[in-house]
Amino acid sequence: GEKYHNSTVSHPFFIDTQPVNEFMSTQFIKKQARIYWLDLMKVVGIYFIILGHLFSFGSGYALSFSVALFFIVSGFISHEQSSNSAFWRKMLSNYIFPMLALASINFVISTAQQLASGLFTLDRLWKFPINVVLGFHMGLGTLWFVYTLIILKIILQYTKHFTSLRLMLFFALPLTSVLLHDSYIPFCGYNLTELPNGLFNTCLAYPFFILGYALGKNKQLFPHTHPHYTIKLLILCFISASLSLICYYANGSTSLYLNNYGKNIFLCMICGITGTAMVYAASAAMPQIMRQTVTRLSTGMIIILAFHYHFTTLAHKYIIHSPSLIDLVIALVILALFVPIVNAVSKWLPWLMGKRQII
Repeated sequence: GEKYHNSTVSHPFFIDTQPVNEFMSTQFIKKQARIYWLDLMKVVGIYFIILGHLFSFGSGYALSFSVALFFIVSGFISHEQSSNSAFWRKMLSNYIFPMLALASINFVISTAQQLASGLFTLDRLWKFPINVVLGFHMGLGTLWFVYTLIILKIILQYTKHFTSLRLMLFFALPLTSVLLHDSYIPFCGYNLTELPNGLFNTCLAYPFFILGYALGKNKQLFPHTHPHYTIKLLILCFISASLSLICYYANGSTSLYLNNYGKNIFLCMICGITGTAMVYAASAAMPQIMRQTVTRLSTGMIIILAFHYHFTTLAHKYIIHSPSLIDLVIALVILALFVPIVNAVSKWLPWLMGKRQII
């Protein structure tokens, strides 16, 4: 069971249903368990990530908050397990096994491509498992997010009795990111701080994750659902969008997978938070249209995360020749293509999604 509990109070963050499953978790989805605005936030977030990986119109702005959004959402729906053994059982089936399997599939695809182009080298075969275990982007690709999320959840589980330690990490880890920003740590002939790594990325991801966790613990702070609040949500959306744009233009491009916060780490944090607030407000104010499609995409988020880069690569090769507004539509088409893919994986290989089912 997750941390959502039944309530007689109705508002954007708290509805009277059965508990909802975690983002990318292995729990079976129940019909009454879906929170539409939360599913929609994930779908909008992955759309912006796809757009960001098209490296086209608005890509920089999209990536300035979309990854932070997923860490905040992940924190919001996270909770500690009563025992460490139960925690590790969930981690293995929900995150670790799917991550390893999906990374291996991507490795097979990229190896086949290199064999076809004559670029294959044997050292790939032994470097891949090392890169995966150590959290390097060279092995995990876009699944670095899952690797970082695993670390964040381990920290959450083992600090459940140490609130002061969590607060210390909230400040210490971003500070570590700043200290590592221009440092040199030799590793196999490389500068370790310049290699995309899921472990280092924890430094920037932790504040977003723990903020989401704190919000999930204090749902009563958010307004009740009522037509009157739609206007307030739209105002919040406009203000948050304005602030996130200002922070983006002031801070420049950020890349959480590179542990790169741009010019200023505080602007990076504010941009991630206000961008997430923008998506929340828009999602909470949105009528519940295309609910089944939104649910399917939200359920298969780890599949989209793992494989969307293949589609963006094909789009660059055959469709996109220069940045344009058309790329906004291309990103939407790529997202839509995952509806049947997620359905197929859910039916035939559900363990790739952590045993999740679409109902």
